[in-house]
Amino acid sequence: MLGKMNAIATYIAWVFLGAMIASFVLGFFSVTFDMHVYYVIFGGFFLFTIVHFVLAFGVRCPNCNKCLTIQGLHGVHPASIHKSWSSVVFHWYSGRVGCIHCGATVSTNDL
Repeated sequence: MLGKMNAIATYIAWVFLGAMIASFVLGFFSVTFDMHVYYVIFGGFFLFTIVHFVLAFGVRCPNCNKCLTIQGLHGVHPASIHKSWSSVVFHWYSGRVGCIHCGATVSTNDL
């Protein structure tokens, strides 16, 4: 359940990021753009990014006990089927993901 909430928070943050980029581009070409809209979109992005960050510490691999959606500065395990934390989040609802730290296949239905 925690993993599903983490994935949903990340998806919503990605939507806000896209809206933030689109509003910035549209505001650049508009004379009457209201910056309050941009601030609200940025606030939504910031809020859901914080929610993802907090929830990410609770979603752990049962094999190595490391966080599945926190990559850090080191590289991804060569045996992992995913090459980044965002790929793990993107494929969360497929039923199984690969741990980016140990390469083990993890069932997302249990997390």
